[in-house]
Amino acid sequence: MDFSFYINPFFSRINTELFDGDGFEQGPVLPYEAYDHCAIEVEPGVVFMAGGSSSSTESVAYTIDVDTGEVEDLPGMPQARNQHACGIVPNPDGQGMDIVVAGGQDNSYLESVVIYNTESGTWRPGPFLPNTVAHAGYHPYGDTFVIIGGTDGDRLDTVYMYDFMAEDWELVATLEYGRDIFASAIVSPSALLC
Repeated sequence: MDFSFYINPFFSRINTELFDGDGFEQGPVLPYEAYDHCAIEVEPGVVFMAGGSSSSTESVAYTIDVDTGEVEDLPGMPQARNQHACGIVPNPDGQGMDIVVAGGQDNSYLESVVIYNTESGTWRPGPFLPNTVAHAGYHPYGDTFVIIGGTDGDRLDTVYMYDFMAEDWELVATLEYGRDIFASAIVSPSALLC
């Protein structure tokens, strides 16, 4: 059965809940406090989580199986960060999948990007964002992902798409209003609600 994975940082930073379409049930307990981190499904039922605002998680990366609760600790990110975005894309050389971790904060806003390769189990630097960004929305989009809005001290109105073949960022849209710390959803291949 498909589930939505949910963490409520105001109730508990280690407990999760799974939504199955009818209601919530208790999910796996996380090995670390989770807030201001990024999370993305990397394969059915397995969620990649990285970084966050707790001093114990700022550079941590791991996967958790939402059915079994099994955790796999991954090598830590080369740079601590919180309030960042992440997406999963094919590796341009055909070597597994790349998890792209972009922007966020580490005492200041970041434009840096790090990429974790699922096949080699290693991190490498990625292409810098065109500007610093934290608190952005991020969504899968086709075989890549987009980063929407955010802040660099001011609310941003940009929508960037990651071009995994060129390993670069493309400005694909401008919002009418800058947004940060917001909810968004892709409701069709050509519509973005935020």
